Amino acid sequence: MQGDLIPSPIGFLPLLRHGDLLFTAIVLRHHTVACTRKGKATLDIRGRLSSSPTCLWSDIAEAGPRLFGSSGVQKEILLSHTILGVYARAASPDCLHHWPEEFTGGTFRRAIQQLGISPRKHRELSSFALRWCHSCVEAGIESQGFAAWRVLHQIPSFDRCPYHGNSLRSGAPLSIKSDAPWPLYLPSDGVQIGEPPTHEPIPMSEGYSRYLKLWPQLLDGRLQVVTPEYWWDVVAQIIDKVGNVASAGQRLRKFIEASWGCSIDEISTRLSIEDGTSFIEDELRLRSQPIHVARRLILYSAATAMKLLGDALVQSELTFTPFQLSVASVTQPACATELLSSAVAVGLPIASAQALLKYPGIDLAAGAARVSPGALRDFVHELPDELLSRLSAKFRELRQRSWLASELRRRAA
Repeated sequence: MQGDLIPSPIGFLPLLRHGDLLFTAIVLRHHTVACTRKGKATLDIRGRLSSSPTCLWSDIAEAGPRLFGSSGVQKEILLSHTILGVYARAASPDCLHHWPEEFTGGTFRRAIQQLGISPRKHRELSSFALRWCHSCVEAGIESQGFAAWRVLHQIPSFDRCPYHGNSLRSGAPLSIKSDAPWPLYLPSDGVQIGEPPTHEPIPMSEGYSRYLKLWPQLLDGRLQVVTPEYWWDVVAQIIDKVGNVASAGQRLRKFIEASWGCSIDEISTRLSIEDGTSFIEDELRLRSQPIHVARRLILYSAATAMKLLGDALVQSELTFTPFQLSVASVTQPACATELLSSAVAVGLPIASAQALLKYPGIDLAAGAARVSPGALRDFVHELPDELLSRLSAKFRELRQRSWLASELRRRAA
């Protein structure tokens, strides 16, 4: 087998390229190590989460050491070889800094919640079957002797290869039962895979092409504009250029539909874009979480082509320091900015902090921010007493019938 080799507890495995799915290493282990039973190899990718068939990011605390040893590469594995690594690129720096620790510490549930992902919806992060591109398969066999499952091919928010533009084909099914382990093979193995998709992909267009080209940059960590600290600035520039949210939404919708050659409704339905036709306005109102990275990329690619953004923001590799929500500090007191930073650090939308300061109840604030009341209530319960006191002193309207007053009474009791 061609390619570089890396030492591991079980001998040597071919070195995964950046962007090869971790599942590929599991398959290679099963094929190359005679003592690895199928069930044991499957455990490496599923960890101890058992009934999570689309858990392609793996339980890194389980799979990482067994595959790669204690070489301290857990964070790089997460970012380069797992699906959650893609969504993590749209999280705040604070969230991303602590995120690998959450995994290695075994707090998987909290880690995915920090990306704005409900544990009940984690299956929506990947396609229903492992997918592949025939050009990627050919290139992999030629360059390293085997074809690999690619991380980005499993993202449901496009139906074409972001590297070649080819229609993605379906491979190993992910819908399994506990007594039926995944078939452990690579995209080039066996004639039973490689069936054409059940429907034709969205036709390639100027708009779709621009959108697809952003995904490899995102996985490489070169597209910082989708992090909350930059996304605030992206939205602010768009609205400032156009005038208001309604006008900006109309202009963006019209441009996207023209450049993609299909309606927003078709785009959102075919590419599993959350919140359907309202996603443009939701992004402009900062009702955005890391799980919504596809929505951000659609808007960013359109705004770039429409020249609604300054030159610094349209660079694919941003070298300047993020302004860390400094826009908020100009118009808001320090305690409000701290509330905002705390919200995005745990994966809540930017709009959630604004809604908490505007609306008297958690339910109203959650509706305005498009987040569950439970998530917002849990966030408020975790806020430090000192911050609550400063908010109470600064915002008089929060002192009586408000989420703040309720929380202070709860703690006093």
